[in-house]
Amino acid sequence: MRYSAAFGEGGSRVPAPLPAEPNSFIGRDRELRELDVLVRANRVLTLCGPGGIGKTRLALRLLASVAASPDGEFPDGVFFVELGDLAQGELVPSRVAAALGVLPFIRTSRWPRLRGDRAR
Repeated sequence: MRYSAAFGEGGSRVPAPLPAEPNSFIGRDRELRELDVLVRANRVLTLCGPGGIGKTRLALRLLASVAASPDGEFPDGVFFVELGDLAQGELVPSRVAAALGVLPFIRTSRWPRLRGDRAR
């Protein structure tokens, strides 16, 4: 089984399954090798492109491969964050926080300063 990491009671990490692959995966070996190198160097990847070209399938296959790798490079697991259905960019932090199992950043009166805005 392929796993990401999630949080259980008391904040302990527990395995959580990645979304199921919807159909068979054929080809894309070159892309998988390239993405494997990128994810090990950068830790966060965003796959962009028009709908229907297989970004989600490629991401799920990459995560499954990385999570199952015997090198232990990702001891806390891997995470899949679906952003394709978001219509508002400001919802990205809460979606990522939910996938990671952490509380989202709560905006306070300091938010404009933290963001670097000069106008109030």
